[in-house]
Amino acid sequence: MITQFKDYTTNQSPQALEEFDHVIIENKGIYPKRMMVFENYWSDSFFSSHSNQSCKPFLENIGQLIGEQVTVGHKYINSKSDLLYCLGDSGVIWDHPETFSVCYFGLHGSKKGFQLTQGLISKKEILKMCKRFGDFPNILYFGSCSLFEDDDQFGYDLLSTGTRGVLGFKKDVPFAYGCLIDLCFLCTLFLFKDGDPFENLKGIYDAVIEEMLPAKELGFTLYC
Repeated sequence: MITQFKDYTTNQSPQALEEFDHVIIENKGIYPKRMMVFENYWSDSFFSSHSNQSCKPFLENIGQLIGEQVTVGHKYINSKSDLLYCLGDSGVIWDHPETFSVCYFGLHGSKKGFQLTQGLISKKEILKMCKRFGDFPNILYFGSCSLFEDDDQFGYDLLSTGTRGVLGFKKDVPFAYGCLIDLCFLCTLFLFKDGDPFENLKGIYDAVIEEMLPAKELGFTLYC
């Protein structure tokens, strides 16, 4: 008979404990306050007035804003190969999918896809990279300009990967406004206590649209 907690833990495989934790989290609608941020440099010139702009310091400190711990991973993306390293079929993040419940893309956007200095990552390529997000509870958040302009189908295609929700913009987004909208939505999401936040994305989104008038003007949109 097991009489001590240490005896119990010693006799359980790491995989069994992870599965046990996953069941508890799913049943209670509680998810880790963690997100992964992919961002490209705002300018390829060291002397540009935009070269120091980054969403990193704002998102990394979101835990201080809400008074709760939020773990934030961050990686700069300069090319398609950089993003494939993370999100490709053998991407490094799939070894640890439990590490984040929000995947944030702060990459230059256009109607065609991610517009990076080393080339375009098309919407078809983005969709292919996102195909495994249905393996664990998460949302995909795109801070990119105009990615969903006249293209709701792209949002629904992303949703078909199994992610719980997709958020993005239909117009060009000024850096400051974009950061404020991002923080408003993510803080509201992480502070949500009334059940499963992923089951209440529409209510969280509506609250942000009501409080942040520029969000509606910039075409901030939820697909769920």
